[in-house]
Amino acid sequence: MASTPSLIFVAKLLAVFASAPMAVGWSAPVDPERLSPLWRLAERPVPRGLGLSPRASGCAVIAFTIAADGKPRDLEVVASHPDARFGGAAKALIEARRYVPGDGNPAARAIATFEILSFGQRRPRTGSRIGASIDPAVFAPCDLDAGEVAARLAARAAD
Repeated sequence: MASTPSLIFVAKLLAVFASAPMAVGWSAPVDPERLSPLWRLAERPVPRGLGLSPRASGCAVIAFTIAADGKPRDLEVVASHPDARFGGAAKALIEARRYVPGDGNPAARAIATFEILSFGQRRPRTGSRIGASIDPAVFAPCDLDAGEVAARLAARAAD
């Protein structure tokens, strides 16, 4: 007869996973604002021909994994507004990036994260996610936190 783990052991195991940095396969991706101790952006080349007009305004949310070699992998468009072109352009921008391990990640462990990219209007980096100086109708569909990104990814996986 196979032994089953005790409820106390399972509860302790869940507590460890809930308190640890969110690596690949855990419940929510690391928020980009908390990523720097784990991974730092080393290269941010801008690919040509993203297929967007310079006057186009929109946004996209891309979920991805920073692999042990510092390359983005498993990119997925979580949200794209007002149409799919912004998701494709954002995906191309993320794919071109390279990361180096931060001080909090000396073993270069893969980490799941996401990025909110805006096109045509600047999105403020500090304070509220959506600032008063930009058109909130353009960026509201992309104003997601780590829990919302995880929920959307889980809903897609269930379909």
